[in-house]
Amino acid sequence: MLQGGAWTEAELSYGPRLRVRAGARVAAAGAWAAGDAASATQPVDSSAVAALGRAGVEWHPSAALRFFVNVDQGFRVPNLDDLTSRQQAGPGFQFENVALGPERSLTWELGARVRLPWLELEAWGYAMTLDGAITRALRSSAECPAMTPQCDASWSRFQLVNSDGTSVLLGAEGAARVLLPRGVSVAATVAYAWGDGPALSGTSGPRVPLSRIPPLNGTVEARWRHAPSGIYLGAALRWAADQTRLAPSDLGDARIPAGGTPGYAVVDLRAGWRWRDHLRVGASFENALDSPYRVHGSSVNGPGRSLLFTLATRL
Repeated sequence: MLQGGAWTEAELSYGPRLRVRAGARVAAAGAWAAGDAASATQPVDSSAVAALGRAGVEWHPSAALRFFVNVDQGFRVPNLDDLTSRQQAGPGFQFENVALGPERSLTWELGARVRLPWLELEAWGYAMTLDGAITRALRSSAECPAMTPQCDASWSRFQLVNSDGTSVLLGAEGAARVLLPRGVSVAATVAYAWGDGPALSGTSGPRVPLSRIPPLNGTVEARWRHAPSGIYLGAALRWAADQTRLAPSDLGDARIPAGGTPGYAVVDLRAGWRWRDHLRVGASFENALDSPYRVHGSSVNGPGRSLLFTLATRL
């Protein structure tokens, strides 16, 4: 497989309050693999070329406030694994598709940022459309390739295909940090995503959820720092809601519990000491309550109660 490209970017400032960015790139890719008659493996000989653009505007109505608008085109070609591999994956047995083509995306972003001496806020919203999205389609045992007994013996069988129509991914993210008196700070983040795409053969309804979309999730952290001595203490919470909105391929995925991934809340405790910029010693007591949890789509549960030490120096 061979990939390459060329790109250029430009940035213009109109006074102190407006900045405009633009860019363009040409991307090319080619993949080649020999066939094998005994296993009914077809040869691969594919290539693709795309011209893409991006643009963004950043507006500063005041020193403390900024607004952003970005638009970006994307292009992804299938890799050699997508085109040639027969393997046991999380949702079941997956086999190759030499006719797989590239997927193209268009992403819009809207953002705002506030910077005050005692407050930092940031909020983003995005919308992505995917044309020809590479996704898994259900297959029957009769469609298994020759000389592949693992395929016929599997509970579920899939093949990567380019979906017809347009898939949509919507999301929002936010972050806030408040600086309080006596060296105390509180920070929080939150993120949410939602996506669906055209239904493939073997599924019901005109559209279905996209695979492994994360649920509503976020963090909260409180921290105290004694500036004269460099000592700091902190406590953090990582959380996620249930994710029960599953794609057809998620339903048989061993990495996702039956019915979806349960929500969780994990507590971390931190302490440390910093001497200027030269030395930092830290300790982190992660998952202090030993809560069982799994990030949606992961193949394993997160680590249990653990203690980590760090030492960093800078000369």
